Amino acid sequence: MKGNFGVRLKTQLIAVFTVLLTVLLGAVGVLTYQRVEIVVERQSANITQQYFRQSAYNIQSFAQEIDNTLKLLTQVPALQEYLGSGWKDEFDVIMNANKVFEAAAQTMSNYDYIESVYFFGANGVVLGATSSHNLIVRGREKQQSFYSGAIHEKVLKNRWETYWFGTYTSEDFRLEGEADPLEKVPYISVARSVNIRGRHEATVVLNMKQSVLADMIGQADEEQRRESFLVDENGIIVVHRNGERMGEAFEGFDEMEPGGDGSFMQGDMQINYRSLDGEGMPWILVSEVSSSELYGEIRSLRQWFVLIVLAGWALAWAVSCYWLYRLTKPLDKLREGMKKMGEGDLGWQLENGSRNELGMLGQQFNHMSHSIRDLVEQVQSAEREKRLLEQEALQAQINPHFLFNTLSNIKYMAMIVKSNTIVECITALGNFLSPIYKSEGDFWSVKQEMEYIGNYVKIMNYRFGGRIALVWDCPEALKEESILKFILQPLVENSISHGFEKREGEGRISIRFSGERKGLTICVEDDGQGMTTEKLLSLRQELDAGERRQGIRKGHIGISNVHRRLKLYYGPSSGLTVDCSGDGGTRVTVRIVTFSRKP
Repeated sequence: MKGNFGVRLKTQLIAVFTVLLTVLLGAVGVLTYQRVEIVVERQSANITQQYFRQSAYNIQSFAQEIDNTLKLLTQVPALQEYLGSGWKDEFDVIMNANKVFEAAAQTMSNYDYIESVYFFGANGVVLGATSSHNLIVRGREKQQSFYSGAIHEKVLKNRWETYWFGTYTSEDFRLEGEADPLEKVPYISVARSVNIRGRHEATVVLNMKQSVLADMIGQADEEQRRESFLVDENGIIVVHRNGERMGEAFEGFDEMEPGGDGSFMQGDMQINYRSLDGEGMPWILVSEVSSSELYGEIRSLRQWFVLIVLAGWALAWAVSCYWLYRLTKPLDKLREGMKKMGEGDLGWQLENGSRNELGMLGQQFNHMSHSIRDLVEQVQSAEREKRLLEQEALQAQINPHFLFNTLSNIKYMAMIVKSNTIVECITALGNFLSPIYKSEGDFWSVKQEMEYIGNYVKIMNYRFGGRIALVWDCPEALKEESILKFILQPLVENSISHGFEKREGEGRISIRFSGERKGLTICVEDDGQGMTTEKLLSLRQELDAGERRQGIRKGHIGISNVHRRLKLYYGPSSGLTVDCSGDGGTRVTVRIVTFSRKP
């Protein structure tokens, strides 16, 4: 009973129920958790976008204030007089320069986050004002890095707009003769053209600490466990609390919709973004939230959910096992009764069980048990009466003439009842046996060998349900050539018994003839299960030794015998070779050195 436990019905029912319950609860759990993740992602995106709208408004207000400040600087009368007169060592010119420095100092005093103000004149004169000193540099070639840079180029394209730039530092604005800064301070640079009578005369650049914008957009980052920053129109990070990421290319930039807003997952990060509408500031506000922070709260919920599902699964499994064992108890009794009958205890009776279908099955078993006992007694009585006739029946020998007459009678009886399948099978069997008893000599034509094999495969197909396909490839010129009888049937039988008997589905046996100058090659190939390397080597050794294979079916010549017959009739160079085919089956090649005899 222990050995059969794995195949018992109640065990199978419990296993099926367990699998279904596990799959169902697992699918519900996974789908529910995934849905919760989607809801959390959407809520996080909505909250971030609400925060972005407020941050965008603050940034745009800030940008408008800076724009107004720049416009005031461009309209300082002393600046316009200074640019109009050009640089001269005159008192009035020097006084105008001082007034420009005073206006810049006043601006830096009003806004403590402004680090420096520079005026790059079109004539090459540069006025620079910082919190610690003022400086005048003459000579365009001395500040060529600015005049050939992106700020100057962009301002010249549209002289009536304010432009914002990131990734610059205090080092980038060091003038000739100015001491190296103690540290590189990351800047946000804002530039605008100074126009006098419609003509560009200078570019004013206002540099502020990038931390002012970083603090503005990152006020709630720690509370919301995220990182917010700004990227420019080229996808370069221009504002970030982590200075090491300044100037870094943002990997998710290509997935952002230009001029829009939205969110997406990139690896284990949720990315939220919103485009800014500030004048001259085509930047994008971006926020990153790691999945560990995003799903941190629902992961604790997942643990409780898993525990609840496991508890429900265990309870359902226990209840189902109890009821399945109760329902299948009559089957256990029936199984025990069948075992008793199998041991020879005929007439075994089951106790009266339930009145459901299983109870009715027990009643039928009792009736069957009585019937079998009565039938066995009748058979034993009949056997005693037949013993006298059995000895005479065993002495009778069936000669070929009687066998063919009997087959003919069965064939006509099948024709009378119109059983075409039996007719065809008996006809094929008669055609198959006829050459064995009637044909004389050891040789016949290739065509006759093909017909003989065709009848054999036809008979086998009645056993295998027509699953075996036989494919011939024989030139017409070879069909009338002489060949040794019965050399292909053992090879085809081997393909069927070892290649297809234990395999489901259709099988294919291909037989190819190819004639050479002094010989004939026949290849019998199947797409069956094939042989292991050990069996293949063992068969080759048997063929080389000329011994009869072990396990050849009674009544067949056998592969080893075919190999010996070929060598006997055609010489030592003829014989068989066995290999594995390309389809995983077996390929047997018959090599005949000479075949000049006519049938």
